[in-house]
Amino acid sequence: PYEASKQLINMMIEELYIMSKFENWTKTGVTGSENPSPLDDPAHAHFKEFQHENHLHWIFLATRSGITAYWQLYNLANEEHMRQFGDANPNSIESSYYERTINATYMYGADHIDGDHHIYSLFYGISNVPVSNTLGNGGTTTTTTTKSQMYLVITTAIWMNKTSQRPQKKISSGSGNVPFGVFGVVLPYKTVRSRHFSNLCAKMDTGICYIIDENGYIMFISQPEGTDRTEDIGKFIGEFEGPLMQDLVAKKIFSE
Repeated sequence: PYEASKQLINMMIEELYIMSKFENWTKTGVTGSENPSPLDDPAHAHFKEFQHENHLHWIFLATRSGITAYWQLYNLANEEHMRQFGDANPNSIESSYYERTINATYMYGADHIDGDHHIYSLFYGISNVPVSNTLGNGGTTTTTTTKSQMYLVITTAIWMNKTSQRPQKKISSGSGNVPFGVFGVVLPYKTVRSRHFSNLCAKMDTGICYIIDENGYIMFISQPEGTDRTEDIGKFIGEFEGPLMQDLVAKKIFSE
């Protein structure tokens, strides 16, 4: 137990050190005062472009020791929603987004490590909004109501150096690599849904195009003009398209 605790503490110290360098890089392109030269200018420029185009609210880095660090990138981002996301995912390796992102590598093969693959999740931030009510005598009262905001969470796995000399446990026949953690970005869903999803449905002239996750939950709906089905995002597709879901089960794309 002592050795295990010592290893965990050393791992956490190393991860916190890496997180501090990562935070500096996202802001300035420089990892720290000891390395004053910009690190990978094209990558930093691409990150800043992505941040601007997608109204990036915040980013996070979740590591294998259980630590998660958050960085707010948009001044008007709702800090309470960030706290709610952290409260819902207190231990990184027990979070559903972490498990889904790491498992995707072993499901789809080792090339997932080097490819441009991402896992999409939805998160709902809840706000208490004051509402003024006018009374019959002309006075007013104030009550509160809840309002939700939907976010798109995009995560990708970060893997330990494959040339490392440390012994690595071979988790599956497809890969002997060990995950360092999961990197994620959090975007306002309504702002970015067309940019991230609509091109996948662009070739359809008629009908409804659904984009669903690996568990059958709706991430995007390409709907006819004038139809708003935002409330159906995040729901199980079997609620709306029962025969289609039965067909997917019959084809072994999903299991019953």
